Amino acid sequence: MSDINFYIAGSGNWQKFFPSEAFYLLYERIYPEGINLKKLNESNRDIIYKWEKIAFVEVKDNFVNPKIPLFTEPDYKKIEKWLTKIEKEYLKVINKHKVEYYSLARFISDGEKIPEEYIFAILLCAYTLDAGTLDKLEDGILGQPPSREDSGKYFLWGEKIVISKNYFGVNTYEIPHNKLLSVIWMPEM
Repeated sequence: MSDINFYIAGSGNWQKFFPSEAFYLLYERIYPEGINLKKLNESNRDIIYKWEKIAFVEVKDNFVNPKIPLFTEPDYKKIEKWLTKIEKEYLKVINKHKVEYYSLARFISDGEKIPEEYIFAILLCAYTLDAGTLDKLEDGILGQPPSREDSGKYFLWGEKIVISKNYFGVNTYEIPHNKLLSVIWMPEM
């Protein structure tokens, strides 16, 4: 069974190119070193050619190179110390504004109808991790998400690591009249 989890930024349907466990296992087989096409059976080569059309892989001189990056345990070990330093700096900056975030959370909670701790967590995550971050990256270093034929325009990456069972994401949506709606999602919820 494959340990890969894929994530997307942009919009589209990447899942149609990974409809079963066999597709995940094939990607694991070629990641990260790639593989010679001759080592794959006809069915797997057909998958590779479909992936090539949407830039999930690159085929050159009968060699398949994976193009969807995966974050793995060895990657984590290489950057673990750096992540710890970043976390300390992040907390320094956030703590300078903690009172302001709590004040806004208290206001939004509307007399504790919604616990202000929940609002505080959403505000903190949304305004430090999500709101506008992807836009800034797309305007700069990343550029626009690539077109994946009829499946959409999106960046795709994966993880093959178990750091914590408690993970979450933040999605911020622009709604009419220049307002943002931020939602935290967690598999446990």
